[in-house]
Amino acid sequence: MIMRMPRSLALSSWCLRVLVVHVFAAVAAGQSFRFVHTSDTHVNPHRTENSNADRNARLFREISALGPKPALAINTGDVVEVGSPIEYGILREKLAAMAVAYYHTPGNHDVRWNPLGKEGFVKGVGQPLYQHIEHDGVHFFLLDSTVLLEHWGHISQQQLDWLEGELKKIGTEAPVILAFHHWVGREKVQIDNERELIELVDPYNVVLWLQGHGHSDLLWQINGVPAIMQKGLYQGSYSVIDIEKDKLTITRRSLRDPKKGDELVRDKSIPATEEVVWTKVGEFPLKRVRGEPFARGNRESESGLAAQWRTPLNAAVQSRLVRTGDAVYVTTMAGELVCLEPSNGSIRWRHKTGDSIFSAACIGDGVAYIGSADHNVYAVSCADGSELWRFKTGGAVLAGAAVAKGTVCIGSADTSIYGLDARTGSMKWKVQGGNLFQSQAATDGERFFVGGWDNYFRCIDAESGA
Repeated sequence: MIMRMPRSLALSSWCLRVLVVHVFAAVAAGQSFRFVHTSDTHVNPHRTENSNADRNARLFREISALGPKPALAINTGDVVEVGSPIEYGILREKLAAMAVAYYHTPGNHDVRWNPLGKEGFVKGVGQPLYQHIEHDGVHFFLLDSTVLLEHWGHISQQQLDWLEGELKKIGTEAPVILAFHHWVGREKVQIDNERELIELVDPYNVVLWLQGHGHSDLLWQINGVPAIMQKGLYQGSYSVIDIEKDKLTITRRSLRDPKKGDELVRDKSIPATEEVVWTKVGEFPLKRVRGEPFARGNRESESGLAAQWRTPLNAAVQSRLVRTGDAVYVTTMAGELVCLEPSNGSIRWRHKTGDSIFSAACIGDGVAYIGSADHNVYAVSCADGSELWRFKTGGAVLAGAAVAKGTVCIGSADTSIYGLDARTGSMKWKVQGGNLFQSQAATDGERFFVGGWDNYFRCIDAESGA
């Protein structure tokens, strides 16, 4: 197998979002191959016998010994339990038992409680957030359905744009397999923009959807295309998919469980028996057979209310809007601070950072202060969007700032609270915490008030940091 990566990309950087991997098998094009779908490995901090990591390792060895040997395996998220470096370290130890190329998508457990957010996943597994893998003419698209600090799912506009571009390159005939963590196309919506994703891929030859999150062994259809979900690998389940010239065959490995049914049970427990059951899930064509078009809800509001204006930002907004003076300020998950005209929504200016902006801007004396997941705090001129200064912290800056007595107070995922000179950006003081900071700081003009994930609420003097 050969992996090709542009020189400008580095796996250690959170900025690495996309990797196109060409996997060349030792068989002629058009011949059969197989791959494995696993999900929800949930590696926790325990190394004891029968821990999740131990159970996963047994199945890593089993998957590696399958005959014929799989060309690759795909894990659809919740790779670890809370995203800690210890858990990722244990995962890497156990992966020594895996002799098959193994690709991961992030799940909510990987990023939701991780002090480094999505950066922690990239560093932990050594892979990007989303990627394109091609094997013997079949194209696998692994997507990131996670949302920072949230349980629910969303496919970012950047990903949708990237996916559309990649699909156009391969055309409408090549078989496509989509894999990500949160399910789509069934009850209990998990991805808020599932409709946009499904409509985007509808013109292409999508032959299989791989999902996780629900801890159930299920098969359903999306626009006539099979979709499968697995229980957690530690629960004894994975699927073997055999690709032949004109069809794919899905066979599921599971443990006999009297509670098992065809419903979405979301049961994370380990089955009481170790009796292995192999079940043929079905045979499906490698040329898509179109079914009923997907229809769930409407994009437009059904309330009858009409917006006075709408401005496309081409990215999700996870923060609140700020109206001050004669301008509206909004931050986006594409890493932009955007200044809008309140009367008609026209964009006055945009300021681009290196990664997502989770919190709202703090406006004071004609300056907008923002933090970015690129580890930096920025001061931006409200007049024209020009950068006045930036200060680099040791982690993603998900929190919002407050300003008092010429000091900008803001917390970072590096577990520190910073007091920065509002005019120059130089550090005046630093307060050490015990976990990441997500919330916006507050002030009474003399002191700052900051809550953190270490379960402490702090009151800090604006001038001294005491």
